[in-house]
This record gives sequence, C-alpha cells and structure tokens, in this order.
Amino acid sequence: MKTGFLGRPLLATLCLALAACASGGGTRPAGAGKEDALQARAVERWNLLIAGKTAEAWEYLSAGVRSTKPKEQYASEMANRPVKWESVAFESKECAKPDACTVRLVVEYSVELPIANVGRVRSPAVIDERWIAVDGNWYHVPAEFVPAKGLR
Repeated sequence: MKTGFLGRPLLATLCLALAACASGGGTRPAGAGKEDALQARAVERWNLLIAGKTAEAWEYLSAGVRSTKPKEQYASEMANRPVKWESVAFESKECAKPDACTVRLVVEYSVELPIANVGRVRSPAVIDERWIAVDGNWYHVPAEFVPAKGLR
C-alpha cells in the first residue's frame, strides 16, 4: 500500500490511538486500582438500589452490619422508602486510613408530594458514606453504625 506524505502521520496517529485503546488508555498511578474498586463498589451499590435490587445491595454492607440486619429486612426497608432513587454519580473520596474512606456521591431522587397539582418532585442530594476495606473488598458502613468519632 502506497501512502503519501500526509498518509504516514495519519497512519501513525491511528496506530497509536488503537494501541492506547487496547491497553486501557495508558498507565495508572500506583494504588489507582484500589481507589477505582472503592468508587465502583459505591456506585454499584446505588445502582442496585435504583434498580430495585435491594437484596443484592445488602451484600455491599459490612459483615458487622449484615449480622445485625437480615437480608430480607434490609431489602424490605429499602424498597418501601417514600423516595425513588433515579441516578447516582461519584463525586469524591477521602480516606482517613488506607482501609477506611468516606465517599461522596450525588444521588438524584424523586418523591411524591401530597400537594394538589404538584406530583413527583426531583432533586439531587449529596451523600457521604463510610466504606471499609476487608480482605481486599470495600463494604459500606451506614452512618448509624459509625462510632461518634468516625472510622478513624
């Protein structure tokens, strides 16, 4: 195949772009995999709640929390809340220790207002959640289970 003067740089650029796609876009900083896992778990849990898969979301709770609340009870409580969760977006995280972090999420929710001609109202909420790493997995610890001084 004959390539002209402009064809060679274009071909080289295309090859580099394809190589970057195949490799996942380049190198990651050290420890990025663990951070990505936390972000993914926090968003996955909320996506399960949004989808109504509350029993599956129970699996994302820490073992201590799961031992105090049976899966069926948790699933029922979460499914029967008056709000409807619509979407979730990861905003940030702050880690007091390598295995204890607070994740900030923006959750869009809607609620039916009992006011004539108002109906369902949508709004975002910023939520800070506590997560702990146990044996390489991240687990959510709801606020009511966090000691007064936090996970520090």
